[in-house]
Amino acid sequence: MEISAIVYRKGKKRAGKGFSKEELKAVGLSIKEALALKIPVDP
Repeated sequence: MEISAIVYRKGKKRAGKGFSKEELKAVGLSIKEALALKIPVDP
C-alpha cells in the first residue's frame, strides 16, 4: 500500500510531495514514525 499526499488547488487535484509536521501531529505520528512507515514527509 502506498500513501501519498494530495493537494487541491483552484479546483484541481495533484500529487503532493509529502505531509507537513502539523498534519502528522494531527494524526498522532512523529516524523520518525512516519518515515519508518514510509510515509513521505515535507522537508
